[in-house]
Order: sequence, then structure tokens, then C-alpha cells
Amino acid sequence: MFLYTPPRTSALSFAQLVLSDTLQAEIMQATQLRATLELLLRQDPPVEPLRLVQAVSDYLPYAQALYDGVLKDAILLQHEPTFTWRSILAPHTQTQVTSLAGELSAMHVLYGTALSNEAVAMVDALGAYEVDPSVSTAERRARDERLKVATDLLSRASGVLDYAATHVLPVFERMAPASRALELTTSGLQALSRTALADAHALAIRKLQAPALAQATDTLTPGPPLPAGHPSPSLLAKLHLHTSSLYHEAHALLSQGVRAPSAPRVKLQATLLKVKRDPRSPDTTLSALRYMHREAQWHQALAYKWLGIDSGEQSNDMGWGMAYLRTALELLQALVPRTALDALRGARRGGAVRFRTTEERMALEHASVSRWLSAYTKTNETVTFHRVPAQQEVPQWTPEGRPALFAKSFEPRCAFSVDLVSPSIAASAPHSVPKRTYTGADAYY
Repeated sequence: MFLYTPPRTSALSFAQLVLSDTLQAEIMQATQLRATLELLLRQDPPVEPLRLVQAVSDYLPYAQALYDGVLKDAILLQHEPTFTWRSILAPHTQTQVTSLAGELSAMHVLYGTALSNEAVAMVDALGAYEVDPSVSTAERRARDERLKVATDLLSRASGVLDYAATHVLPVFERMAPASRALELTTSGLQALSRTALADAHALAIRKLQAPALAQATDTLTPGPPLPAGHPSPSLLAKLHLHTSSLYHEAHALLSQGVRAPSAPRVKLQATLLKVKRDPRSPDTTLSALRYMHREAQWHQALAYKWLGIDSGEQSNDMGWGMAYLRTALELLQALVPRTALDALRGARRGGAVRFRTTEERMALEHASVSRWLSAYTKTNETVTFHRVPAQQEVPQWTPEGRPALFAKSFEPRCAFSVDLVSPSIAASAPHSVPKRTYTGADAYY
């Protein structure tokens, strides 16, 4: 999972922007909540994602109410709000954001990435509990539920980001400068939304397999046969195919955002250097692109693995099983560093294998696919003698993927009603709801 770098933003005072004689308390509250959020973003080291989630969820309804009021001419501004924004996808860049539409776009992006970062923190705290024999059954079930909560957070994040891309950002783009943060472009926002949804699918697959892994006798490099109660290999393959397609889409969209679909590092950096650079910040854009590409290839390889196991175990077709497994192994060989494979061999001899790093996890999967392929090859050469299709035939016989879940739709809320300014206008405000009166409202996770 990808951990986003929190942005930085300059101050924004609605008390100095908004002309109103009846909304003084609401305007002061909006200014205070915005200032609190700015202070949280300036803390070093960064604050916990949950604090950012709560702060943004408290502030967004006020920003939405002000935005709706301005759109309906119920609230007047002395001038357009302007603030600086240090990018999330490219933390070494800083741009100017103008208008309330820009403010709303930025806050929705912050909300979505904070939800995603909170999911990352939750998953990291779980560890590889599925293969840990010291974890009790009750504790394993509790961690399964935490994994489900993290999946829901990512689905929410995807919905928030998609809403911003389709409903808020188009208004901002009509007045925005050409040079702006990648996450404040349509392609960048859609890339973030697809990535959050893909990460949610990856966690959903993990939760689906967790009970079988907990009962397996070999949790490191399992081979045939499948244990009783294991999820359907065909279902797992289709879920991985859909997850891979989401990561592919995210990679293509983000590449489009930096105008370098297949560009080398130098050309990509030249594009990013058109805006003001902070040399102290890491190059997160390239890291995000690498992450999306790697995860797309990873889930594609796992899809071929389970297609091969489905052919061998369910259809008794060892030939097609071998073809799919060979394709999976070829993809994994391109992903797994040789050093990780060598380290796995040494760790297995010493009994110190863990699921600690991505490289180790991929190395273990490489060993598992090799074990399945070796078993099928031996069976086919001595018993079944099925034709082994060429690898060029495999893509033609690859099924469509299927989703495990969808992005949770996001509904904007208003903290106060424009009835206080113009009753005739307020009657047409569809998103006005009563103001929340307790701490932690809507933070149900």
C-alpha cells in the first residue's frame, strides 16, 4: 500500500473574505477549523492520519456551505481566496490555488489521501497475522474485522476522490492556472481514486484468503493440493485481474497527468520542475508511478497463478495449468530481485522467514508458483500427457476480471444553511443538514 506525503498549505481567513452580517459565528468557526488544519499539516513529524481525517471532516461542511452560498449569491466575497499548496503527489512542488472551488478540491484530495493513509496505518499494525501461529482464534477474528475496516476506509477514500474529480474540480479547472499540483488535475485525481479502490480490492482478497492461510500446514510456499475450505481459484483469479486493471488505469492516468506516458526519469523530472521546487522533499510522483506499475504486474501474476491452479485442480487440465503458471512465473521473475530470492533460501534454512517486506512476500510467491509448476510438470510428463499451450495463447484465454466491491459514494454536507441569508434561495439547497454537535461525528471506524 502507498503512503502519501501530507501537503502543506498557507493560512486562509474567511473572516477577511466573506461579507455577511448574519453569519459571523459560522464564518469564525470556519476560519478556526481551517487554521487548525493548517497547523496540523505543518507539524513535523507528520501527525497521525486519523487526526487529519477528523480535522478535514470537521472543516469540509463549513467550506461546502460557504461555497454553496457563493454559488447562489447568498454570500459575497471581497476577493477570491488564494493560498499556497505543497503537492501531495509531488512534495517538491508548490503552487498557488485560487477560489473556493480550488479550496474544496484541495480539501477533498486531503480527505481522500488521509483516509488512505489511515488504512495503511491500520494494516501495518495488523502484521502478517494469518500465518502467525501465536495469534489466537479470537484475536485473528478481531484482526479480520480491522482489515475489513481498512478496506471500507479505502472504499470511502476512492468515493471522495471520485466525487472531487467529477463534481468539484471541473469548476476549479475553468479558472485555475496551467501549472498546478498533479492531484488537482482530473487525471491525477482519477489516478488516486483508482489506486484507493485497487488497494481496497487487495485487502478484500487478503481477507478472503485469511481463514485458509490460518489453517494451512505450509503457509510459506504452499503447493498442491489445495486445502479444504480454500476460496475458489477461479474467483481469486478474476478478483486479481480486476485489481490489476485498476492499477493499470491509475498508472496510465497519472502518467498522462505528468505528460510522460513512457518517459524516462529525466524527462519526467523536467516536467515537474516547471513549478517551484523544494529540494528537501522526496520525489513521490515517481514512487507512486512505480508502485502502481509494480502492483499491476503483481496482481496480474497472481491471477495467472490461480488460473493455472484452477485448470489443474478443478478442470484436471495440466497442460493449461502449466501454461498459466509459466506466465505467472515469468511476470514474478521480472518483479522479484535476485537478492530477495537468495535471502529467502537462506532464511528458510535458518527458520527465520517472515512476511515483513514486499520483496520477501513476492519471493515467497515466486517459490510457491515454482512448486505448483514443478508438481504439474511431473504429473503431465508421467500421467496425463496433456498439450501445453504456447505462452502466446495464454492472453487469448484469459477471462475478464470481476470486482469485489465498489467505491462508497460521497455526499457533501453543509454545516449551516443559507436560510440565514436568503430564505428563498435556501429552499433550493439540497445538501443542507443540521450542524453536528458532538466530537467525532461521522468518524465511524
